[in-house]
Amino acid sequence: MIDFVEENDMVFKGHALVWYRQAPNIFTDDVVPKDLMILINAHIDVTAAGYSGQIYA
Repeated sequence: MIDFVEENDMVFKGHALVWYRQAPNIFTDDVVPKDLMILINAHIDVTAAGYSGQIYA
């Protein structure tokens, strides 16, 4: 999708990186809040870095 958007001089708007209804088991298992925040932040950081400069929002 990113290639299509760039080839057609468009912008790409991303979607939520963490969504409670579609969270993988790692987010829903018995995890203490502090560890859950670490996992969520790591997921967001890695995913966002992979698309750095390609998604406007």
